[in-house]
Amino acid sequence: MEDEEAEDEEVEEEDTLEENEEDRETEDSEDSEEEEETEEVEESEGKSPDVEETGEEPTVIFTIKTVVGRENIVADSIAIKVGSENLKIKSLVHPEEIRGYLFIEGTQEDIEKVVKMVPHVRGLIKRPVEIKDIQRFLQPRKVEVDLKNGDVVEVIGGPFKGEKGKVTRYDKVKREVTIELIDVAVPIPVTVSVEFVKLLKRSK
Repeated sequence: MEDEEAEDEEVEEEDTLEENEEDRETEDSEDSEEEEETEEVEESEGKSPDVEETGEEPTVIFTIKTVVGRENIVADSIAIKVGSENLKIKSLVHPEEIRGYLFIEGTQEDIEKVVKMVPHVRGLIKRPVEIKDIQRFLQPRKVEVDLKNGDVVEVIGGPFKGEKGKVTRYDKVKREVTIELIDVAVPIPVTVSVEFVKLLKRSK
């Protein structure tokens, strides 16, 4: 009898040891899972937001096809529309070397909106243009102009754009030309950059 009781006690001790080991393994497993969850939370908190999370729409560069010779009119119309409708248009470029085309940068949705119902627009080419492909058109170029007093020029940029005038002085060093506006009641002398004038007629 004593031997049987001793064996029973040994079995109970072994069962107790096994239960204790299982409890420790369970606790270790739970602790490990909690640590992994904590690490995942910390990693997610440390991540920087993506573009989509910030709500900013990506911009693209598209090509606008216009009636040849009406590129500047289209550009002016689009600029007015962008301001009045608060559209997300970043830039609009008309390379002089390319007739009948404009490059526009903005969100695709707003580009499509801004070209609708604009006079002289013949279409929108929805093929993204890389900035490197038009980089050469964006480089400032030094224009060589030989102007003389009495030459008739047209202002092609700045606040006097579209006005015609007669040259009264040309400063080659400063690259500035002073002209007297023609189509006004009283001739007004204005000075503009030589890059902003186009020769129309040579003086005799």
